[in-house]
Amino acid sequence: MAVNLLKTAAGLKELPELVERQAPHIFKYEGKKATWAYTRYVPKRAEEILQSGGSIYWILKNRIQVRQKILGFEQVVENDDSWCKIIVEPQLWRTLSVQKRAIQGWRYFEGKPVPKDRGLYLSGQDDEPPAEMAEELRKAGLL
Repeated sequence: MAVNLLKTAAGLKELPELVERQAPHIFKYEGKKATWAYTRYVPKRAEEILQSGGSIYWILKNRIQVRQKILGFEQVVENDDSWCKIIVEPQLWRTLSVQKRAIQGWRYFEGKPVPKDRGLYLSGQDDEPPAEMAEELRKAGLL
């Protein structure tokens, strides 16, 4: 079972904002396209996350809505301050929307089934209903 991370996309409400935040940071990492998110500390289980093929699941508007595969972790030191780059694939995979209140920092996301993937998120193709509406439609058996 994969060890994943759960993180709030702080200050963001919609998926295009996450894409916009990460787009300027696209680079090559071990021959693959990558971008990054950041956090204060490197997870103690970083190797386990990488070996199990873990992802980072993003919370937007109090809902888990999307994930990105984690490629690596790098400790960065600047001006006597250190932080961690969480290196991820730039592709965003939409997940079934699951209610989850915002958290500070990140948490390990394991032990429970993770939300199922709904497909690749493509910028500009946002024909999806809002997450809250989609959940109601699913409950009613219409989606």
